[in-house]
Amino acid sequence: MTAKGKTKAGANQAGVTRPPVVVVMGHIDHGKSTLLDYIRQTKVVDSEIGGITQRVSAYEVTCPREGGGTAKITFIDTPGHEAFSDMRRRGASLADIAILIVSAEEGVKPQTIEALKAIQEQGLPYLVAINKIDRPNANLDLVKQQLAEKEVLVEGYGGTIPWVAISAKTGAGIEELLELLLLTADLAELVGHPEAPASGLVLEAKLDPQTGNTAVLIIKDGCLRLGDYIVVGDTASKVKALKNFQNQAVKELGPSSPAIVIGFPLVIKADVTGSLAALTHELKKLETELVKLKVVELGTGPISEADIKLGTTVADSLVLGFSVKATRAAEELAEREHVHIETFDIIYKLSEWLAEEIKRRTPTQQVEIILGEVKVLKIFSGTKAKQILGGTVLSGKLVDDKAVKIMRRGSEIGRGQVGELQQQKMRVKEVATGNQFGALIEAKIAIAVGDTLVAYDIVNQ
Repeated sequence: MTAKGKTKAGANQAGVTRPPVVVVMGHIDHGKSTLLDYIRQTKVVDSEIGGITQRVSAYEVTCPREGGGTAKITFIDTPGHEAFSDMRRRGASLADIAILIVSAEEGVKPQTIEALKAIQEQGLPYLVAINKIDRPNANLDLVKQQLAEKEVLVEGYGGTIPWVAISAKTGAGIEELLELLLLTADLAELVGHPEAPASGLVLEAKLDPQTGNTAVLIIKDGCLRLGDYIVVGDTASKVKALKNFQNQAVKELGPSSPAIVIGFPLVIKADVTGSLAALTHELKKLETELVKLKVVELGTGPISEADIKLGTTVADSLVLGFSVKATRAAEELAEREHVHIETFDIIYKLSEWLAEEIKRRTPTQQVEIILGEVKVLKIFSGTKAKQILGGTVLSGKLVDDKAVKIMRRGSEIGRGQVGELQQQKMRVKEVATGNQFGALIEAKIAIAVGDTLVAYDIVNQ
């Protein structure tokens, strides 16, 4: 999933630490849901959880940090039964960190191994939570031995994999588990860019009878805003309504946040069934790679209040009529609820109008274009947000007032903006390959000698 929103003007695109996205995986009945329920009930301020509670669930918690302050963690849950192996793999692909949960009573089981394989395939850092330590038959040493037989060597048992003994029922060890997750996230140095267009992955998508096309997302980077366009595979939709994990309407959500997105429905009424068949044929011709029309109601007779109510579930929806009129009650309701009605007597007029509407709503795609790559040779001075440095252009060009990615040992550590560019002590607009330069870079990350700056621009296509 990528969003086609606009980057805020003047944003320097510097990276900030983002919350970890954590997946809990393991054998059925080893306590995944019990653990997540306990964390949710004790760490989520508002206990009314809605929207993301079935199949793969997701929510944010706020945890105190050792030494003061708080930090957020996003949790996603995956079913444990073997029939849900693909869903578990999808959950692992969404996450930054995994918890492999194992029962202290039952030990390592088939889905434990399958979950471990999914974690390892994704290359996720993970820790082991040995659950049900409150049970009389709990045996920590046996679990550690069984894990070792599968080449999972935990700390204190010949290896370095972190582990914690917990009871998801009583809460024993949960605080230690959360602190261990935050320490693992610190080591991973997770970075997000709140001012950039959002990118992420889809947990699930469905057609809701009340709200229309609905998708549950995890935003891995950037910010998703109401009114943005999102592209998933070869389809795109405008974000008509945006909700957080508590099913509350919001205007934007940032890196690592779960999101509920509601898209575009279309209601069509005609005089006779023959007209409906012709309209359906015409509508298929209007679909493009980026726009798919979803008709949520197709029927005969005048446009009624019920048709308008279908349209009220999503902002900017359309109710179209062919050789029919809207009732007075429907018109009044549409005006109050801001639902757009259009009626036509000629099919090609309807097609032409809808084609123009589709064109107007079709998103432009924002693409990063790499302009050039430079090497930092010297740092002259700097403040918390601005640094003056010198360097050489390795390829392409460095352009004044454009954004840069700050790279260290091949990894992006932040982003910034070229505030002023000089060549031979003269102010210039750009510096080409092979030339040295001086530049003022605005960034929240301290740039060091030896870093690489990748200059880029964002264009609409």
